[in-house]
Amino acid sequence: MFSLPQRLSGVSTSQPAPLREFHRGQIRNPLFGLYEESTNALVYTNAGHIPSFLIRAGRALRLDVNGTVVGAFPDADYGESVVHLEPGDLLAFLTDGLTEPENQCGEMLGEDRICSRMPIEASRKSWT
Repeated sequence: MFSLPQRLSGVSTSQPAPLREFHRGQIRNPLFGLYEESTNALVYTNAGHIPSFLIRAGRALRLDVNGTVVGAFPDADYGESVVHLEPGDLLAFLTDGLTEPENQCGEMLGEDRICSRMPIEASRKSWT
């Protein structure tokens, strides 16, 4: 097993400007993960992004959020999580552009509605 800090130790710090240039009051909510094919492990960290989902055996499981948004709190800690993927699993990475649109009554679609629909929609298609 590996950890994100071990894997990132050799990565260049010359990041694209959007990741390295913060201006006062700006925040970022990245989701970053590495997949280890030999163990089927996804090691990831989610810094304040809306939860991602693992669809397994007809159920949608929320993945961990490991910390708050980047840039809001200078001393914030960010953990990491591991999920072992199995044949037939489907990962769903979302954006607030999907969860926050409102219907005619002013209700957001929201994570709960998406979570309840994902297994149904996933079963309609073969994702392999």
